[in-house]
Amino acid sequence: KMESNETKGIYKIQMAVKVGADKFDVYLTIGNEGYCSVSLNNPYIQSVSYSGTLVPLKDSRNIPVQRGDRL
Repeated sequence: KMESNETKGIYKIQMAVKVGADKFDVYLTIGNEGYCSVSLNNPYIQSVSYSGTLVPLKDSRNIPVQRGDRL
């Protein structure tokens, strides 16, 4: 499931991932300026979360990334 709030510049992605018999719920939030947070949940193990800033990788075509470019 993906939701976007273009007014606030926020995108939310939710997904369920199965690995063998285990199921993980993944919640990812990304902002236009690169802020992100992700949490990984499973009822049988401790949840894991991360927040930080995404930075674009250098384009392999050597095109410089301009400040303010959207992700």
